[in-house]
Amino acid sequence: MTDESRRTDGAGETVEREERMAQDIPEAASGIEWDEQEDREEQEKRKEREAKTRKRKKPGRGRKGPKWKRWLRRILTVLAVLLVLSGIGYLIVTHTSFYKELQETAYDTLATMDKGTFRKLGNTKILDGKGNVIGEVDSGSYEYREISDIPLDLQNAYIAAEDQNFKTHHGVDYKATLRAALALVKNGGEITQGGSTITQQVIKNNLLSQEQSFLRKFLEILMAPELEKKYSKQEIMEFYCNSNYYGNGCYGVGSAARFYFGKDVTELTTAECAMLAGVSNSPNNYNPVASMELATKKKNSILNKMQECGFLTEEECKKAKEQEITVIQTETSLLSSSNYMCSYAMHCAALKLMEQDGFEFRYLFDSEEDYEQYDAAYTDSYKKMASLIRGGGYTIQTSFDTGIQEKLQASVDQSLSGSKETQENGKYALQGAAVCIDNETGYIVAMVGGRGEDQFNRAFLSERQPGSTIKPLLVYGPAFDRGIAVPSSIYTDKKVTVSGYSPKNANNRYLGAMNLRKALALSTNTVAFQVFREVGQENALKYLEQMKFSSIRYADNSAMSIALGGFTYGVKVDEMARAYAAIQNHGSYRNQTCLVKITHETEGTVYDGKEKPVQVYSEDAAFMLTDTMEGVLEESYGTGANIDLKGQIAAGKTGTTNSNRDVWFCGYTNYYTASVWVGRDDNGVLSRTDYANRIWESFMNQVHQGKAASDFQVPDTIEYRNVLSGGKLGSRKAGNLDMGKRSYLRRPAGYDLYSSQNAKKLKKHQEEKELKEALENAEAKVAAFEAYEITSVATAKGMDSAYASAVEAVEAIPDPEKQPSFKTRVAEKYEKLQKTYQEWETKIEEADAEAAKQAAAERDAKDEANQAAATEKLHKQRVSNMEWYLDALADRDYNTDTAKRLLQDAANALENCREYDEYNFLKQRYAEQAERIQGLPTEVPKPEVPENRYDTIEDTYPEDEVPETDSSASSSSDSTEEAE
Repeated sequence: MTDESRRTDGAGETVEREERMAQDIPEAASGIEWDEQEDREEQEKRKEREAKTRKRKKPGRGRKGPKWKRWLRRILTVLAVLLVLSGIGYLIVTHTSFYKELQETAYDTLATMDKGTFRKLGNTKILDGKGNVIGEVDSGSYEYREISDIPLDLQNAYIAAEDQNFKTHHGVDYKATLRAALALVKNGGEITQGGSTITQQVIKNNLLSQEQSFLRKFLEILMAPELEKKYSKQEIMEFYCNSNYYGNGCYGVGSAARFYFGKDVTELTTAECAMLAGVSNSPNNYNPVASMELATKKKNSILNKMQECGFLTEEECKKAKEQEITVIQTETSLLSSSNYMCSYAMHCAALKLMEQDGFEFRYLFDSEEDYEQYDAAYTDSYKKMASLIRGGGYTIQTSFDTGIQEKLQASVDQSLSGSKETQENGKYALQGAAVCIDNETGYIVAMVGGRGEDQFNRAFLSERQPGSTIKPLLVYGPAFDRGIAVPSSIYTDKKVTVSGYSPKNANNRYLGAMNLRKALALSTNTVAFQVFREVGQENALKYLEQMKFSSIRYADNSAMSIALGGFTYGVKVDEMARAYAAIQNHGSYRNQTCLVKITHETEGTVYDGKEKPVQVYSEDAAFMLTDTMEGVLEESYGTGANIDLKGQIAAGKTGTTNSNRDVWFCGYTNYYTASVWVGRDDNGVLSRTDYANRIWESFMNQVHQGKAASDFQVPDTIEYRNVLSGGKLGSRKAGNLDMGKRSYLRRPAGYDLYSSQNAKKLKKHQEEKELKEALENAEAKVAAFEAYEITSVATAKGMDSAYASAVEAVEAIPDPEKQPSFKTRVAEKYEKLQKTYQEWETKIEEADAEAAKQAAAERDAKDEANQAAATEKLHKQRVSNMEWYLDALADRDYNTDTAKRLLQDAANALENCREYDEYNFLKQRYAEQAERIQGLPTEVPKPEVPENRYDTIEDTYPEDEVPETDSSASSSSDSTEEAE
C-alpha cells in the first residue's frame, strides 16, 4: 500500500476537529440579551447624538433647541408608537387563532412547572457494565444557591445592566418593549434590541427555546406576568442567577465564582460581581480566561450603569474599577469524564442522539463537495448533541468491564514500556490503541486510547492506515460472499499493473501460483489486488459502508491502493474491532458500540440499546474467512505464527504499512474480538513490527484465563469437496470426517470448503465472468476487424483471416442475445472491405503468379542443391570403398584365390572412381598392391592358429569384412537414381 495519507494524530487537523467536537462545551444562552458590541455601539451613538446636538446649538437657544422642534419630535414619536401598537393590535385581531395558540402554549408550559424547573439538570453520569459510576460531566461544578447567598451587588449588577425596572414591573417592561419595537421599525425589521426583562429571560432560559423569533417574544410577554404571580421577585432573581451559563462548563453563579475566583459566591467583591454579570452576556468571549481585556471592559461598563442607577456611589464605582482581579481557574469541567471509556461513551451517545434527531449518517460520497456539505451538517449536529449531553441530566449505561479495561491498558503499557521517547507536549512518541468486544453480546467492554496518563483517545479519534488487516473485510470477505472465489481458488503471485499502479509484496518477490489460503496467510499483495479487481471497487466499498466505516473519502472510490490498506486518511481502531466481530458473529454486524441504555432526568429512557443487526457477509462466507484466517496463526509461514495463544482457537490478520509506520493485529476467538494498533503520533518509522502481535497475545491470554477452548462452528451449508486443477471444487464429498478434531484440522488433504449456500452465486459469477471475458474478447476482435484496412496485397489476402477471427470471437459469446450487435458490426465492415478487395483482385492474381514462379525457381534451386549433395555423397562413398579394398589387400600374405577375387573387386571399385581427383592416387596404390600380391606364395601353410582369417575360408570371405558394392560395380557409370 502507499503511505501518502495525511496524518491524523494529536497534531493533525482532523483529530483536532474530532477532539474539539468530542470535548465541545455548549455555550448556553445567556440571561442577558445585549449584543456583544453593545458598549462600543452605545458610546458611538452617544457621541453622534452629542455631535448633532452641538451642531444644532445656536446662541440664545436652549440646549435642546427651539420648543417647536421639541414638540414636533414628541408628536412624531407618539405617532410612531401608535402606529406600532396599531400594527400589533391588528395582528392579534386578524390572527385570533394564532393568539389563541400562544395562550394555550403559555398555559401548558406554566401548568407543568415548579421550582425544580429552574434548576440546572444534574450531572451527566457514565456507568460501567455493573452500574458503577466511572465518570461525570461537570462533576462537582454545579451547585444551586439560594437568593440569600447571592450578593446584592451581583443582583444589582444584573438589574442595572439588563432590567432597571425589575423591582417594580409585573414581568414585562412595556417601555423597553416599545423601544425595541421602534428600533425594529427603524432598522427595517432587524432585531437590534432585546427589550426582555429578567423575568422574560428566566422563561426563555428555562421554559422556551433560544430562537430569536416573534413567536418566542410573544410567549415571553404572555407568560411573564403569570410567572410573577406565582413567584416573588427574589425567587425569580434566584432562578436567573442559577440558570445562567458562565463559560468553561460553569452553570450558575456558584460554580462560576469557584472556577474563576476560587471563592464561594458569598465572598465575591463588587468588582467580581460586575465581571460575572458581564461574563454571562457572552460566555465564550467575556470570560476572563478567554480574554481578561474584554472581561474588564464589560465589568467597567456594568459598574458605570450601577452608579447611574444609584446602586453605587461614584467613589464605590471608582474603587471597584481599580480593584485588581485575580483569576484562579481552579477546576475543569471535564476532568472526571476524561478517561477513555467515558470519552467514547459520550461520543457514542452524541451519535445516537443525532440519529434519533433525524440525522442521516453517510459513509460513501459522490464528490469532495458532497462530503464537505455532509461534514458541515455532521459537525453542527454533533456539536448540538454533545452540548445536550454535557448540559446534564443524562445517565449513560455502558458495557465497559473495568477489570478487562485494566488488563487491556496494562498490555498496551507493558508491551510498549521499552520506548521512553516523548514528544514536545510530554506525551510518549510511541503510542498504541486497542478495543475489545464481548462476542456473546457484541458490546465493547474495553477501550484504550494511549499510554500512561494521555487522555487523547486514539481508539476512535485517530484515523490510521490499516495495512493488510483490511484485506479480509474489503477483499477476501466480499469475494467469498459474492461467489467470486473460495479458499482453494488458485491465483498467481506475479507482477500486476493496472493504470500505472503496480502493487509489490513485502519481500519484493513473486512466488507463483497459490491458493487464497496461502495468499492470505502470507499476506501476498499481488493476489489480494487481483481478487479485489474481480470484486470491483464499488462493490467492495459497500461492505465497509454497511459496517459504518466513517473515514472513507471520495478519493477512496477510485484509489486502487485501498485493497492493501492505503486509504486517504485511514480507519479507526473501534471500527476495525466491530468489523472483525461481525465475521465471528457469522457475518452479522451489530451496532451496539458500548451503549446499553441512555436515560434522562425528565425524558426517561432515551435509548434502550436495541439494535437490528445487518447481515454483511453470508454465514458461509464468514466461516470461510474465519477458517482461512486461522492459517495466519496456525501455518508456519503465516504472518501471525509467532503468536502463542495458550489453549484457545483464534483467527486474525496482521497489518503493516509502508516503512513500518503503523502495525496492527485484529483477531478473535469465540469469546472476544480485539483490534490493536501501534504507531507514532508523528507518523515516524517504528523500530519493530511485532508490537501489535505482542499486545494482542498478552491481552488475549489474560482475558481467556480459565476459559475452555471453543472451536468455530461449521455451518450446515458448508461441505468438504475435492479440489480439482486450478483450485476449483469437484462434486465428491469427503467422508469419514474426524469430528474429534477442531474444524481447521478436520479438513482432509485434497479437500476444501464448499458452500451450498453460495453455490448459485459461484455459478452465476463464473457465468458472468465467462460472459464478461467473452464480451471483452469479442469487442477486441471486432474492434480490430473494424480498424482493418486493405492497403496492400498482403492485407487484402489477410482479410478473410481477420474476418474469421472476429466471427469466431462473436460465436464464442455464451449469451446469444449479446451476439447480434457484434454480428452487425462485423457484417457491415466485411461488406465495406469486399468493395475494396475487388479493386485489388488483379494485383492479387499477379502477385500469386509471381509467387508461383518464385516458388518454382526455389524448387529448381533446391533440386540442384539436392543433386549436388547426392553426387558428393556418392563420391565420398566410392572413395571410401576403394580405400577399404586397398587396406584389405595390404593385409594379404598369400596369393590365393581370395586375394585374386579381392584384386578383381578392387579393380571394379577403382573404375568407379575414374572421374574423381583421387583416381590416380588410388590407381597407384592398387598397382602397388597387385604387384606385391603377384610375388606372394600361392600355398598357405597349415598352422594350428591361422595367421590370416581370410585364408581359412575357401572361395569366400565374411560379409562384415567386404563392403557392399554398387549393383553397377562392374559398370563404368552410375545413375542419379542409384545415388538417391
